[in-house]
Amino acid sequence: MGATKTCVLYYDGFAEFEIVLACLAMSRGEIVAVGPSLDPVTSEEKQRLLPDIALADVDPADVDLLIIPGGDPAALIGDETLAGLLRDLAGREVPIAAICGGTALLAAAGLLDGRECTGGGDSIDDLDELAAYFKNAIIVDEDVVIDGRIVTATGRAFVEFAFEVGDLMGVFESEEEANTQYWWFKNVYDED
Repeated sequence: MGATKTCVLYYDGFAEFEIVLACLAMSRGEIVAVGPSLDPVTSEEKQRLLPDIALADVDPADVDLLIIPGGDPAALIGDETLAGLLRDLAGREVPIAAICGGTALLAAAGLLDGRECTGGGDSIDDLDELAAYFKNAIIVDEDVVIDGRIVTATGRAFVEFAFEVGDLMGVFESEEEANTQYWWFKNVYDED
């Protein structure tokens, strides 16, 4: 596969650690940070980061993959610019990968209706304010779920998420390279 353009959604309170390895897997191509605006955002880890482009300026035809980190995306739920971009990308069958709380943005945009998904963080239940967005989704008790071109993952599965995103995008040249990358991500090395 040739070079890809991966867009990564930045927003205040996003969990940077959940997507670092996915970005590393995609680093042979271009990685573009997308924010609600060009204003700095502060990650959950208290890193101040600058988006490269504002959501309103993203050309969906120029995106090969969108990665949505977890954290607390509540401020973006109902953002029609984001929801429109998500629907446009899904209509073009552009892969979208969301982890932990980031899946709520997919659910709120209606992209998980009738699809299997992880359902967000640890659980979505009747007490969770995000549960209503997942009412038409098929929540599967797995760490990573791939349904068509949509990848969802629980936050604890950030290594598996990175590997599955890389695999979906064809960044590994062989099964051996994929396995080596996976075990490197897991920080487990073969001593032989």
